[in-house]
Amino acid sequence: MIRKEQVKSLEGEVIDLYKRLHQIPELGMAEYKTAQLIAETLRGWGIETTTGVAKTGVVGVVHGKLPGKTVALRADMDALPITEETGLPYASQEKGKMHACGYDGHVAMLLGAAHYCALHQDELKGTVKFLFQPAEEDYAPGVVAPGKVPGGAYYMIQEGWLDDVDACMGIHLDPCLPIGTLKVFDKEAMAATDQYTIVLEGKGGHGGAPHQAVDVIPALAVLLGSINTIIPREISAFEPAVLSVRTVNTISSAWNATPGRVEITGTFRTYDNQVREQINRRLGELAASIAKAHRCSAQYVRERGYDPTVNDPRVAGCVAAARQYLGEDHVLTHPTPLTGGEDVGFYFQKVPGAFMFLGCAQPGEENHVDLHSPYFRVCLEGLIYGTLVHLNNLEAIQSLAL
Repeated sequence: MIRKEQVKSLEGEVIDLYKRLHQIPELGMAEYKTAQLIAETLRGWGIETTTGVAKTGVVGVVHGKLPGKTVALRADMDALPITEETGLPYASQEKGKMHACGYDGHVAMLLGAAHYCALHQDELKGTVKFLFQPAEEDYAPGVVAPGKVPGGAYYMIQEGWLDDVDACMGIHLDPCLPIGTLKVFDKEAMAATDQYTIVLEGKGGHGGAPHQAVDVIPALAVLLGSINTIIPREISAFEPAVLSVRTVNTISSAWNATPGRVEITGTFRTYDNQVREQINRRLGELAASIAKAHRCSAQYVRERGYDPTVNDPRVAGCVAAARQYLGEDHVLTHPTPLTGGEDVGFYFQKVPGAFMFLGCAQPGEENHVDLHSPYFRVCLEGLIYGTLVHLNNLEAIQSLAL
């Protein structure tokens, strides 16, 4: 087991890397400066480094001198199109861009782990792949997507970076938790994040003569009610799912006109792909049948989001051993799964893995600033705990039967 005192010498380096990364936020598939900084840092430590992975990603590999498993540790590296308002001395230098989800911290913590492994190869078991992944949030404007699947994880897998890997793990910073506190999910961690659009087409006309038009409003009213019955009436209560209508737009309509077209958008989120497909199928069926009953037509489009992130219970149990070095009350197991999404779930469909959340709240702050806020900030003293967790996960996984 590695204790905090053993990585204390790396803390200043991890914090410095974080500050440098925080100043150069870049959007998905355009993380050129970020990738350059990561690659130069890894190579400076003598670590085998590959760039251009899934376009802008970086992979570092350290081979231990002792036999063991091959483990992948993943950090995402892109930022968000948000203007930073923290006023920090190391705030974003890129107008309209900010590391508002902590990915700069993810990279810095993983770089710290990579440096420690490079310094202790004689004691290191197996091989470690350090995956610095682009485009977890979204692609930068103007970037041509590499394929139909969103996010960078899928393309790293397609390039074969998990082909010889036995297990994969990742850490996400969490401003709701105190520093040095770890939250790990037994199984379901984050949801699939599909979006849908339904367009009902009728025939527009004068508001005073609805009989001469084909009004989409009656069809809309029935459809909205029916959408809200899918979860409670067709999905088991033991299968968590969310189905929401987010926007309704009677396009080009007015108070004295019968609308001929209405667009509905929303999202559905689940932890089970069978439930996910059932909701998708029923949305399309309801839209078509209700539209037909009201002399309208319907177009249903589903935009696939990320797959669910589901931890392997064996790997999650291994991570929970952090109680031994973080303290009994600093490791939270059996938390409620999150309905946000993450493309780290693609890795766990390929190999056993676990995703966990690490506290980064500012000490003494009762009202935390959440992720994706222009005021989001990371407690610098909490970063070294991420390096510590990565290293102990590497050690614990070696004794696990997979």
